[in-house]
Amino acid sequence: MKIEKPTTTQKIATTGVLIALSLIWTTFMYTVPLGVWSFTPFSHLFIFLGMYYNPVTGILVAIGTFLGFVIKGADVVVCMRAGSHILFVILGVILLRKINVNKVVGMVIFAAATAVLHGLGETGCVYFALFNNIAVKNDSAGYIWGITFGMTLVHSTVDCLTAYFLAKLLSKRRIVHFVEIERWNAETEKKPRENRAEQ
Repeated sequence: MKIEKPTTTQKIATTGVLIALSLIWTTFMYTVPLGVWSFTPFSHLFIFLGMYYNPVTGILVAIGTFLGFVIKGADVVVCMRAGSHILFVILGVILLRKINVNKVVGMVIFAAATAVLHGLGETGCVYFALFNNIAVKNDSAGYIWGITFGMTLVHSTVDCLTAYFLAKLLSKRRIVHFVEIERWNAETEKKPRENRAEQ
């Protein structure tokens, strides 16, 4: 299977659309309060779509998501947590070049690695806020690790998998070609042909 690489114009257009959607989503989507923690449903969806599309797109969409929370007027700790997303995005775009996320093991590694770094990044922001006397909703270890870290793992994993299946659907329909996913399909089909040629 030959990968249909997007043109420069397509890359710019798709990146722009994903950034716009991330801004709109985080700005206007309702934030669900859960006691001392809150989350915006699927707030990382467009970040993961960006990562599956192009490394630079993933990074730019993460910045767009951060700006969305700033525009929304979210408190400073939430904005800091959103800003930390750049960390797991960088790891994610590197992993996408190393492992085949179309295989179960590859996706488990990718989802788990990005979720852990995602959680650590947000937890680090909460600790930074505490040590610098920036208001946080709760300073207990239960909040910091059980809620901030633990719930971020769940939130990140759900968004990662949702974005993956959406990207696969859009690629199959030939609406958008998510190259970082599609190229592994090409590699998988290329190997059997090479083996037959050697025989």
